[in-house]
Amino acid sequence: MEKLPKALLQQMASLITTEEKNEMAIPSYLHKNPLMRWMVYSRVKGLWQWMMFHQHPGMNILDYGCGTGVLLPSASAIAEKVYGVDIVLTPAKLLIQHSNLLNVNLITPDEMLVTIEAMSIDVILCGEVLEHIQDLGSTLNQFLKLMKKTAHLLVSIPTENTLYKLGRKLAGFTGEYHLWSSSSINKKILGAGFKQNRIKKIPFWDPFAIYWLIDYTIE
Repeated sequence: MEKLPKALLQQMASLITTEEKNEMAIPSYLHKNPLMRWMVYSRVKGLWQWMMFHQHPGMNILDYGCGTGVLLPSASAIAEKVYGVDIVLTPAKLLIQHSNLLNVNLITPDEMLVTIEAMSIDVILCGEVLEHIQDLGSTLNQFLKLMKKTAHLLVSIPTENTLYKLGRKLAGFTGEYHLWSSSSINKKILGAGFKQNRIKKIPFWDPFAIYWLIDYTIE
């Protein structure tokens, strides 16, 4: 997995609001502290590794809340079709132009069900996005409509514990944007009809976990 070029990240940041660039973790990707940069890329790398593990010919990938599009080049290289979904698509558009990703289609959440064929998606990526969604149940139901019976939902979510909040503060983030914690999101997903296959906690197991990475399939 390649890291995003610094100049490209800076260009992305210049075109969106402060809140948007914070929630896309752009300040963390650009942070002068290498530990901060390692932390944000560690959860992205975890999703990338699991995505690569599930690759097969002709697969279709949906990156929900694609943000900067950091996973889109890797997804594009192994999939027949890739969909990047976000409310703000400007950063991902820049990346697609920069990397010439011809098989990536960018759409908004409202366009998802009318653009993507039902039961056609093999892997859904959700990196640091579900904690922002008010009607999480409705979003999960949309995923179920789009996923093949054998598809995987790969999620990274913040714990919202004291260590996570300290990390946000050290990274320079202000404000409270998250509606759900990792445990509450996990319960919502399991209650929607998914089963948990494996979980990884970053950088260590509780109580030192900052992120949870979870691999789900349809129950």
